[in-house]
Amino acid sequence: MYSTTIYFQATHITDDMTASDKIELQQAYFAFGKNKLSTEGEQSLDLIAEEMKANSEFKLQINGHNNKMEDEVGMENDYYADMDNKRIASVMEYLEAKGIDKARMMPAAKGAESPNPDISEEDDEDLQMAKDRRVTFKVRP
Repeated sequence: MYSTTIYFQATHITDDMTASDKIELQQAYFAFGKNKLSTEGEQSLDLIAEEMKANSEFKLQINGHNNKMEDEVGMENDYYADMDNKRIASVMEYLEAKGIDKARMMPAAKGAESPNPDISEEDDEDLQMAKDRRVTFKVRP
């Protein structure tokens, strides 16, 4: 009934990137109404965990996003409500299991208010929604 598309965007890490650049380049994408990490999402989080361990002064803002349809469906069905927060919780749990202290993570639920800047006019509606179901990261001092 709902989209089963999970978007994935390969990242290109270069030697001249800073640790915070490497972290902020990462994103984790999700299926509609889901907070389960994909293999690609786990790989992104593994890189983030490595960089966070190497840079103990970093704090990580974890931005959870969902799409407008999830907001609409969530108003009628609690299972779909607050997917942004559920995705943040999955990411934080994964990073904690990798040794990152919860005190270094700052959750920021964004809902559907910040569409993915990678959405293009050529993307069909399903792909646009898939690109919005994500968790993004910002390094804070």
